[in-house]
Amino acid sequence: MRELQEQKRVAQQPQGQPQGNATTQSEAVGKLMPWLNQIAQSEKVDVNLLVEELWKSKKQNLPVACPIGSCTDKLSQLPTVPSFIVVVKPDGKIVDPPVQIPTGDKDLDRAALVSLKKFESNLKPTGNYQVYQFRVQFEDQKKS
Repeated sequence: MRELQEQKRVAQQPQGQPQGNATTQSEAVGKLMPWLNQIAQSEKVDVNLLVEELWKSKKQNLPVACPIGSCTDKLSQLPTVPSFIVVVKPDGKIVDPPVQIPTGDKDLDRAALVSLKKFESNLKPTGNYQVYQFRVQFEDQKKS
C-alpha cells in the first residue's frame, strides 16, 4: 500500500523538477534488509538483533546547517525527507556505511554526513549494538 502511495505521489510531481540522485522512500526500504544483513555478517552478529534494535529505535532529527543560500527551495523538490539509519557498535562507533536517503545535492549530502560524524563523536560505549534513525533537518544559517 505504501509503495502504491509513493508511486502515485511521484507520478503527481510536476515534471521538470530536478531530483538528482535523490532516493525515494520505497528505494530506501528496498535497501534496508540487504544492508542489515551485510552489517550482521561483517560484525558477526545475529541480524534479528539488529532488526529488533531498528524497531525499538525512534526517529530523531539531525540538525544540519544549510551549506547553500536557502535550503527551502531545494528541499521542496525532494521525493522524500533525507535521512540516515546507522548501526552503532558496542564500542560507540558507527558501522560504515550508514543507510542514507540522499538529497541528490552533493553539498547538502556532505553537510549531513558532517553532522552525522559530530553525532558519532558524542557516542559512548554501551556494550550493545544500537540502531538510530535520523531525519535530516536542514537549518538556514542566520545572517549576522
